[in-house]
Amino acid sequence: MVVQQHVGEISDMMEMQRALWTLHKDAWPPIEPAYGKDFILYMMEEVGECIAILKKKGGDAVVNDPAVRAHFLEEASDVLMYFTDMLLHYHVTPEELSRAYAEKHRRNSASSASNSRSFLSSAMAGHSLLYNNT
Repeated sequence: MVVQQHVGEISDMMEMQRALWTLHKDAWPPIEPAYGKDFILYMMEEVGECIAILKKKGGDAVVNDPAVRAHFLEEASDVLMYFTDMLLHYHVTPEELSRAYAEKHRRNSASSASNSRSFLSSAMAGHSLLYNNT
């Protein structure tokens, strides 16, 4: 049986991951900070899988090809699951994350447009792999 769950907030995702951990607690490591870095590494592996899809299929396929999109969304969901696991391991609350995110957004919004363009140019330098479908 497939259970449909509405996920609207980070708190929903955290609750779902905690329930999944409870289901597998005998086989999975405890939700303690000592194991948090492992979930960061797992998350990065899944980010790599998203990148591989983009590199092999291209962004247009992610948007327009239902099979490629489904595969991309599955890997992106894995990224979010491991991100959520990492938050749980470091005992981050949804409220803390929301406050930090809002503050970061406020600071980024206060930055000048030229600083934003400069940052994006620097961040994207050397990442032509993502834009080359060959």
